[in-house]
Amino acid sequence: MTDSAEALIARARELAPHLREHRQQTAQRGAHSAQTDALLRDAGLYRALVPAQCGGLGLDLATFVRAVAELAQGCPATAWCVGSLAASALTITARLGAGEQAEVFEGGEARCAPLSSPPAIAAPTAGGWTIDAVRAGCVGARFATHCAGEAVTDGGERIMFVAPRGAFALSDEDGAGLLGAGAQTIALKGATIDARFAHRGGGDDSIQQTVLAAVFVGAALAAVERYEQLVRGATPDADTQRWLGAGIGRTTAAELLLLETAELHAAAPRTREDELRLAAMARESMKLAWQAVLELARIAGAQRGRFEPLARELVGGWGEPSIPAEEILLRELARERLRVEA
Repeated sequence: MTDSAEALIARARELAPHLREHRQQTAQRGAHSAQTDALLRDAGLYRALVPAQCGGLGLDLATFVRAVAELAQGCPATAWCVGSLAASALTITARLGAGEQAEVFEGGEARCAPLSSPPAIAAPTAGGWTIDAVRAGCVGARFATHCAGEAVTDGGERIMFVAPRGAFALSDEDGAGLLGAGAQTIALKGATIDARFAHRGGGDDSIQQTVLAAVFVGAALAAVERYEQLVRGATPDADTQRWLGAGIGRTTAAELLLLETAELHAAAPRTREDELRLAAMARESMKLAWQAVLELARIAGAQRGRFEPLARELVGGWGEPSIPAEEILLRELARERLRVEA
């Protein structure tokens, strides 16, 4: 790990107490504050994955997910917001030319909100594409300078596109603060996207899944640490020892799987099956972390007195990995392996 990679992770770790202190206000507001965003910018989180030639730090996904997990130990929602915005840099770098990257990465930062599922509708037009989509719950949209997503044509062709802020409207019509992750509805209504900012063949499904897994892992690590603090100093009974041990085991497994998934992103080129396999691995990491949180919350809630606040803290406002999204992913992975049509 390079000095710059270690420094980024250290800065993220230093920010965690601030994020934890303002976690309730972030949830109530639907997003972190301008002051917190300035601290995140100063720490280089938005520049982490932007190429050095565009003013960024040029780090890899394995380093970035470590930093996101550190942030998530303070506030999972803020970690998800920042992680989603910044991670789009990898897709943009892989799909767009150097000149287009320089335009998107203004000031060396990536603030590109991922468009939520399902894919948008794309139609060819002179010199580019017309994109139509209204998607609720787009994480990080409140802080976005661009949005990026996938669209499909009438013929089923997949198109990855990047749209500047002026091409889409934002609203809170869905009412989704999404746990303070800066989510809003993004509306692209007949938006014209220059061909230079589109790529035939689609984007990278696994990158955002891996970042979200880092959020779950960070939250689980914080939960285990908190439970350990509550039982330390006394002699825990056999059941309490087993519960803590299981939490440690699950979170360690989730973290190792997360890091392996992130490391595999460096391998190129990747097939569509490879991409879906990485996304499925990230989902397994999420589920392991979530199981650790759920179990500790259940046990803590069954205890009396000092354990009750922990139970509320662990599960309050946070949700499990989306089952419908996972089913779609796994079915497509199976089809790619078997080479069959939907």
